[in-house]
Amino acid sequence: PLPLGILALAGAGGVVTSMDLIARTTLSTDSNSVTFSSLNNQTDYQHLYVSFMARSSGSGNMSDIGIRFNGVTSGSYAWQQYKYTQSGTDAQRTTTGTSIQSVKVPAANGDYRAHGAAEFTIPSFRTASVGKTIIGQSGAIQSISGSIDATIFSGVMHGDQTAISSITIFDGNGNFRANSEFA
Repeated sequence: PLPLGILALAGAGGVVTSMDLIARTTLSTDSNSVTFSSLNNQTDYQHLYVSFMARSSGSGNMSDIGIRFNGVTSGSYAWQQYKYTQSGTDAQRTTTGTSIQSVKVPAANGDYRAHGAAEFTIPSFRTASVGKTIIGQSGAIQSISGSIDATIFSGVMHGDQTAISSITIFDGNGNFRANSEFA
């Protein structure tokens, strides 16, 4: 099995030949964000795969999680999501976001045993001549006996075609709880 973490994918001609763990963080205390930096030093890889399992201290049942590239906070992100819940489906999108906001994790009012998990891929993260695209999926349980959210999402940082040197994952409604894992 693959370890939880940020993996770099190697291969030629679009074929992945290996996945290597290049970074991993398990929080020892609550924190609002996790940043993976110096990704531009990963010259042997073309694509990134990121996964995490987290819980939020934020109010309510669920907390929105944002993703940013290279510390860019301007309205340079477009994203869309399609969410499945026990009560139906929901689609959302924006073209002028300050981050890619397509992931949710359980918050303070959710079941204390629940965590949310997400994974996403960033193809050609080192290539400077293309927009930076992200595709992924997430799942979160609001309560052990209750609602489950499953989301598929995609996004892009438009207007900036530099290579990705850092990825920040942040909690838009509180802090990630200690023992949340990111890789």
